[in-house]
Amino acid sequence: YNNEPVWSMNYYGRILIAEKITAAEAGATIKASLTEMYKEGRFLDGFSYEYDRFQYKDRNTGDIQSFTGKEWIEVDDETVYDLVYHGGLIKN
Repeated sequence: YNNEPVWSMNYYGRILIAEKITAAEAGATIKASLTEMYKEGRFLDGFSYEYDRFQYKDRNTGDIQSFTGKEWIEVDDETVYDLVYHGGLIKN
């Protein structure tokens, strides 16, 4: 706002089982899943989506002012990728 940052978000994710998902597959799954969620005009409140053989899941708490969450990808009920994130307002 007025050329000053007022909101921020950090995240860290990684592939847990490289034998079951590649970086390209994880990226494609995340992109497809987030595209579907963003069609709803949001990014919080949790989301699940099936893409190819992968199940994308996201859970979070809080609101746009202060939130924490986790997204992960499962194959056959096994978590093969996960990411944690948090963010919110820097200034009011």
